[in-house]
Amino acid sequence: GENIVAYFLASAFDDADQGITHVIRGEDLFDFTPIQVILQRLFDLPTPVYHHHPLIRDEAGKRLAKRDDARALSK
Repeated sequence: GENIVAYFLASAFDDADQGITHVIRGEDLFDFTPIQVILQRLFDLPTPVYHHHPLIRDEAGKRLAKRDDARALSK
């Protein structure tokens, strides 16, 4: 919806403002990257190099994420 487009638009301008050259994110966000690239091109902003890594999962296959209060990999 509108919120996700606003997020991508803000991210495109924020990345450009901060001089971000490389973005590393989980493969679960792979499908959203083209949206950001389109917005960057529409506004003549630089496009960082994107890398999408496999997600780290627990024994049950659930992804480890801060928002889910996942445990640390090591202590």
